[in-house]
Amino acid sequence: MKRAAPPDEHYGTENVVVIPDCSEEEYSKKEKEFLVALKKTPEEIQRIEEQTRGQANNPLCTRYGRRNERRALHEFQEAHNLIVEPCGLFIDEEHYMLGATPDGLVGTDACVEIKCPANAADMHPKDAILQKKLNMLNCAMKIYRDDDFWNTKIVTQLREFYFKCLLPEIIDPRSTRGREIRNPPR
Repeated sequence: MKRAAPPDEHYGTENVVVIPDCSEEEYSKKEKEFLVALKKTPEEIQRIEEQTRGQANNPLCTRYGRRNERRALHEFQEAHNLIVEPCGLFIDEEHYMLGATPDGLVGTDACVEIKCPANAADMHPKDAILQKKLNMLNCAMKIYRDDDFWNTKIVTQLREFYFKCLLPEIIDPRSTRGREIRNPPR
């Protein structure tokens, strides 16, 4: 892929090649192809969720978090007398560019997210909070579903970011052409 460096104090502005964005027609065609390939059937969504269970064991995760999240999850279950079922990637059927990967599910209406930051390694969680390495300990709460808030506030903003910023960079990246990436309109 041809890469263009932006002008700077070392190379000046002469002989700088700025590759323009693709045409609207070409972009529209690429966008449609990408979105068609991204969309999944309910059966595919279920299969992906099942196949991505155990993601915390992925070698791309940080070593400290991998070593400690399983223990933290076990301690959470013991402390709250709950069973946390493993889960994988959940893809929204309607807004299929949105997904979530909780660390586990509690029943049919709650999820668990465990964080074991390396900056609190070898510390008791209460000491880590006192030293401002952690903001909370064992924060267990139920967040009630609010479809109106989700649909009018969250989905609207996520879709705008996805379609106006992220997707254009996937389809017609500016960063590889020495140009500023796209930002959402203000």
